[in-house]
Amino acid sequence: MIFFASPLLSNKVIFEKSNRNFFENAEFSYFLDLDTQFDWNDHIQNKRKIPLQLNNGSNMNLGHVNRPIWIKIPYTVKDPNETYILKLGFPTLSEVELKYKNENDIWISKSSGRKYPHTQWELNNRNIVFSLNNLKQDGELYLRIKTFSGLLISFSAFTETFFYQNDPTLLGIEFAFIGLLCGVAFYNFFLWIVIKDKVYILYSCYTISILIYISSMSGIAYQYIWPTSVDWNLYSNSVIVTSAGIFATLFTVNFLDSKGRSKKIRKLQYFIYSIWIVCSILFFSIEYGQYLKCQKIAVLLNSICLLSMGILSLAKGFGPAKLYLVSWGIALSSISYYALLLLGFLPEDQFSHLIIKLGISTESIFLSIALASKVNGLQLSIEKNFQKYKEENTRLNKLREEFLANTSHEIKTPLHGMVGIAESILDGSIGKISPVIEMNIDLIHKSGKRLSLLVNDILDSTRLKHGVLKLNIKKVDLYQVSTHVISLLERSKNNSNIRIANLIPLDAPLLLCDENRIQQILFNILSNSIKFTDFGMISLSFSQELDSEKAKISIHDTGRGINKADIQKIFERFDQLEIDECLKYQGNGLGLTITKQLVELQSGTIEISELVREKSSESKRILIVDDEDINIRLIYNFLSRKNCEIDTAKNGKEALEKCYSNIYDLILLDVMMPIMSGYEVCRELRKRFNSSELKIILLTARNQSDDYAMGISAGANDFLSKPFDKSELFARIQNLLELNAATKSILAKEIQLKEAMYLANTDELTGLRNRRSFLNSAQIEWEASLQKSVPVCLLMLDIDQFKSLNDNYGHEIGDLFLKKVAEVLHFSTRKKDIVGRYGGEEFIIFLPNTDFDTGILVAERIRKAMEKIEIQLENESPIKRTLSIGISHSNGEIEDFGKLIKYADDRLYLAKKKGRNRIQFLSGGKTDLSGT
Repeated sequence: MIFFASPLLSNKVIFEKSNRNFFENAEFSYFLDLDTQFDWNDHIQNKRKIPLQLNNGSNMNLGHVNRPIWIKIPYTVKDPNETYILKLGFPTLSEVELKYKNENDIWISKSSGRKYPHTQWELNNRNIVFSLNNLKQDGELYLRIKTFSGLLISFSAFTETFFYQNDPTLLGIEFAFIGLLCGVAFYNFFLWIVIKDKVYILYSCYTISILIYISSMSGIAYQYIWPTSVDWNLYSNSVIVTSAGIFATLFTVNFLDSKGRSKKIRKLQYFIYSIWIVCSILFFSIEYGQYLKCQKIAVLLNSICLLSMGILSLAKGFGPAKLYLVSWGIALSSISYYALLLLGFLPEDQFSHLIIKLGISTESIFLSIALASKVNGLQLSIEKNFQKYKEENTRLNKLREEFLANTSHEIKTPLHGMVGIAESILDGSIGKISPVIEMNIDLIHKSGKRLSLLVNDILDSTRLKHGVLKLNIKKVDLYQVSTHVISLLERSKNNSNIRIANLIPLDAPLLLCDENRIQQILFNILSNSIKFTDFGMISLSFSQELDSEKAKISIHDTGRGINKADIQKIFERFDQLEIDECLKYQGNGLGLTITKQLVELQSGTIEISELVREKSSESKRILIVDDEDINIRLIYNFLSRKNCEIDTAKNGKEALEKCYSNIYDLILLDVMMPIMSGYEVCRELRKRFNSSELKIILLTARNQSDDYAMGISAGANDFLSKPFDKSELFARIQNLLELNAATKSILAKEIQLKEAMYLANTDELTGLRNRRSFLNSAQIEWEASLQKSVPVCLLMLDIDQFKSLNDNYGHEIGDLFLKKVAEVLHFSTRKKDIVGRYGGEEFIIFLPNTDFDTGILVAERIRKAMEKIEIQLENESPIKRTLSIGISHSNGEIEDFGKLIKYADDRLYLAKKKGRNRIQFLSGGKTDLSGT
């Protein structure tokens, strides 16, 4: 900078009545006081000859200097009746002081700038403006300007009328730009909430940062947002620029490199972060004006890096990078231009400050299009991946079903062998074993049985899903089928508190369906009812509407019920319901699913109706029975705050109706009532519910010992005299309910024990005794027969050519024949006879107190019944098999039960050797008798 006094006089500013800028062709003098050696007296009186330098034009840019500049502006007023406005077009100047003489030759002093709160500015305007009133006709304007930021000085002067007419238009342009950026920011914030992609919130934050920066540079933020925050006003721009740079980088990385397209982009990202970290350190370590210069360099480097990221991403084939480069190039060009303007490298004019606004607005539009393009691309990618996923999922499901079917078939043969070997070991085929080994072998046996049932369910489920299950439709006697199913279930159920009633009439119309599948349907549903019923009755009924071809089979039980929300879940594959908080019944979750599909396959429907109990968070249901409303209200008020559901009845008849249609834990029953007394109601209830199932407390005003005895004899659990104390009522109710819970717990354990004993003694496939159970029971009967000297017979039976049955038709058909044989043996023997599955396709029957001729008749009846059994497969001849039977008989001459079995087994072998489908027998220890 050269300091010298200009020998030329500057062209004066002419103030007149005009709409033009009075500084357009004016010149003024200035001096940059680098050593801060002059003061106002030197400037005004020019005692020390300040070396003013002539400025050509109304604008000048001295870059970043933290020193005062002295300015002298000569003027002439041609229209003294006007008031004029002097405007400095760079609102970021820190301190501006103005002095001039008015027409009375008095010095006027004014100050403004960011160093002063906006409320102390002379005029409420975003720009630094001064009102020039009462000016001398000829004089000078003296200014002292100092700033921490760029020292860009642009003077303009207007008449007051023109200034206030034109300024709202300029302010409207500013707010239109602010509104545009606010709309972009909030739009992207909304997209972030909906789409959850952080690229939108990052762009929103970047837009807000630029918005605040532009508002601060134009003076709007200082005027409207922080008019009194002087310190923040001085340093806000540096903080905002840093945040804008960081958000721009984060946005760019996530927009261009969301899937890690280039490691170079990551490296540029870390380089930019390093730049801003260095800038943050310099903020606290160097002079603020110098820091601003460094920050402008950081902005320039940031711009170059962001453009480089776009180019790299475009080179990798990312389509939206084109729009990004266009939009970001426009924005960065305008920002770079503005930064160079602040650094003093570019001249300023009236359009300079609009360039950055136009650049940012254009960038917002193009980047919004780019983001929309990216969303469309992601949507197409998601749809493509979803379609690919569907196809892959369909393929995997098909493979899974094929795997299940094939694996199930392959598993059945070794599984059958495993179960048979385990059973034979338990029956003592290898001699006596230790209790620990026996327990483990028994566990293997039970697990094998469960797995066998699961394999059968999987096979049925797979066939149903792929529509390959074939039906053998014919006319079926529903009564005969249901009787057979119930008889099998009666033998297998362990809970003696459950009664199964067959209410299907003998003359029920024949049904057109698959007999085996309708049997499977009934068996599954009734088994499920037994599993979830602790006590009461399960009934099977039949009905048919007039002029209808469909029949309705109804199964009712007194089980605990399920939640209404869970009704449909019980028919879903592999789904089991939580019956209560601590109990979940074992099963594979396929039984009812297969049942529903089998029903629908035969053009039927299955649904749950009638009473469905809601889960009540362990609340107890109590029925209050009294003919007096006041007594009901009294007890109701006592119990209303307790965790219980309360119902009421006004007489005995109503009480009985409610008890028959609902389930209650306890009844509070008044003795003296019309129609039926409490004693009569109690007796009727005890005909259906025992004292463990339903607790009854009799309430009466009489307290004689005879009354108590009558109540107990009628079946009441407790007796309470009126008037009673509330605490006593609670105590008696609590005792009975706790007793009820304990009773149910004991009953449940008994059921579990019976179930365990049943599983330990029963062949799971046929429902007959297993080998061990048969030998134990038959040994006892054998010894009793020896003591009583009564005759006995023992039959050994084997299905002829059973191996070929499995080889040619599969184990499913083989299992079906085993079940058919079990049915024949069940209907062909007496209740006292002991029937068991001896192993594989062999069965054994012990006939106590039976002479030789009767044994022969039983064997022949079984053999002929087996000849009638056939299984029809589609497009094939009926499948039949016969039985070979060996019989041994003793009237006391055979003393070893093992020999009795061996003799029958030998005769069975001989029967097979002589041609099968025959009976070979042994009596009185004599062998080789003729067979039939």
